[in-house]
Amino acid sequence: MTLGEFLDLARLFVPGAKKNQVTDDQLKIVLNAGALDIVSFTRCLDRVVYFDLVDGQQEYLLSDVAPDFLSMDDEGIWVYDGSRYKKCYPKTRKWLDEEYINWRGAGESTPIYYYQEENAIGFYKTPSTSRTNGALMYTIRKPETMVENTDVAFHVYGDKKTEISSLSVLNESVLDYTKWKLSEPLSKPLGEIISRRGDYYSAMKERMKRIKKRADINKDGDTKRRQRPSWAIRGSYR
Repeated sequence: MTLGEFLDLARLFVPGAKKNQVTDDQLKIVLNAGALDIVSFTRCLDRVVYFDLVDGQQEYLLSDVAPDFLSMDDEGIWVYDGSRYKKCYPKTRKWLDEEYINWRGAGESTPIYYYQEENAIGFYKTPSTSRTNGALMYTIRKPETMVENTDVAFHVYGDKKTEISSLSVLNESVLDYTKWKLSEPLSKPLGEIISRRGDYYSAMKERMKRIKKRADINKDGDTKRRQRPSWAIRGSYR
């Protein structure tokens, strides 16, 4: 569903949202906020990001490494050790401070742990070798903001004109979110606002169940995207 279609249907399903009360620009903000909230809740847009490791550099800016980062996916970060990618384990700075008091100056080697806090990705130990694509990171990416009427909410990476067909069922959730969020500025009763919020989340959960039942997405009870790529298991480097 395109932004233009969202705009038309939002006004159809929320008759009180006349243009003299809710402008197109305001409605676009709500629709884009809905798409972002849905991705945050369902974790439906995944991306593998490669970034370079630099000898002696402990921290990296997340905004440089993955500008579209929303959250870390389950597989986290893997680091190349010279022969294969090996999994790093997520920790916090506080945990490292408590378990390894001098971790910030503990020397260089292949990282064992990583932390992701605010706009930083950091490693312990500090990488000892500079490597192009030395780290790979499994992320949940933000959808690009829909600006033109031909833009879609749940798009393939780098192309917001092309919808991921398996996620098209979530378009209804964008409209449910819009109904909920517009109910307050349109002075709907508190009970209706709360009800619309509940309807939004309940319906979204049911739609995700339908997506996960697809045979082309699931395999042996696990989603294909959660499985480690075969090259990481074999230890090949690319």
